[in-house]
Amino acid sequence: MIYTGIDIANKFNVCCIIDENKKKLRSFSFSNDSNGFTKFRILVLKYERKKHSYRY
Repeated sequence: MIYTGIDIANKFNVCCIIDENKKKLRSFSFSNDSNGFTKFRILVLKYERKKHSYRY
């Protein structure tokens, strides 16, 4: 399982992804628009797939 924390702001958001052992996997920023949320979705799904090794 992974967990995400998001700091939402007007122009940019910041996300941190950690695993169930509280190990930081990645942190990144993304714009507060549809392109930014697409980036967010792609990166979160990438780590979820790595963790579970199954396909969506």
